Amino acid sequence: MARVSSNSLDRLCIAGLLLALSIVQEACPADGCSVQVSQPGEMSVVEDTSSVTIPCAVTAPGCPGHRSVYWFVFRASSHEQLQLHTHGKYAPQGDSLDISPVHANDSGVYYCGIAFSGSTAPGARSTGKGTVLLVRGRLHVANPQGKALLSTVIVLLFLYNLAIIILLIHKKNRNVVRFFRFPQNNSTWRNNFRAVVQEMYR
Repeated sequence: MARVSSNSLDRLCIAGLLLALSIVQEACPADGCSVQVSQPGEMSVVEDTSSVTIPCAVTAPGCPGHRSVYWFVFRASSHEQLQLHTHGKYAPQGDSLDISPVHANDSGVYYCGIAFSGSTAPGARSTGKGTVLLVRGRLHVANPQGKALLSTVIVLLFLYNLAIIILLIHKKNRNVVRFFRFPQNNSTWRNNFRAVVQEMYR
């Protein structure tokens, strides 16, 4: 019986591995699947809006099999994968995401993820760059009665200030007239004039 050297055994093992690899590649050929996901960079909505839809546009040439859509959100203090339900708060609209209703704590960065289960290509899974959703507070407008009351108060304050100004002007003018009506010596004249000026600029 011929003796087989260790080098021959190594070559046989390598050849067997290469043959097995070629068989696997023929059974599962690589495809040209390449997923591209695009999202808007930022969206803004008013709090308590009935709903908002975050778009997710997908192009996937040469990708076979079923397409799965995932949505993730990163908030200020937490992050999670959203559970999508047709009639839930987070509902799929094709590849896009519908949020209904919208509250202040829905602000965050939302990522759309796409995966093709029937492809082994590295590009069969991809995520977008994220959409920043900013939920603004709603401005509360006063009721008509409150606005009318505020207008009345402003008018009354204006009239009150106007009356005070008129009285001050009248008082200062009367002091000036009294000063010029009675002749006095120079020292008294200067003192009275200084008093009138101080009164006018008080």
